[in-house]
Amino acid sequence: MALAASPTQEPAIPQPTPDELALLRLMAAGFTDEIVAQKLGVTGRTLRRRLRSAMDKLGASSRFEAGFKLARSGWLEAGDPEGRA
Repeated sequence: MALAASPTQEPAIPQPTPDELALLRLMAAGFTDEIVAQKLGVTGRTLRRRLRSAMDKLGASSRFEAGFKLARSGWLEAGDPEGRA
């Protein structure tokens, strides 16, 4: 008799701050670091520091992994990456 595989649940990720969510949504939409920094009104250095902080918070080792974890948890949704309706 074969055993049914039980689904494994990933641990919940911490809720991103509004700033982290804005940054990660823009990055997930494919904008370059330069464009994201302009849209958020920060320098490239500040952007990279904030991105690293958000990735550390999510336990992600890459931008792709951060986006994947956010999408899987429901924090990233299809639509306008800048949050406009």
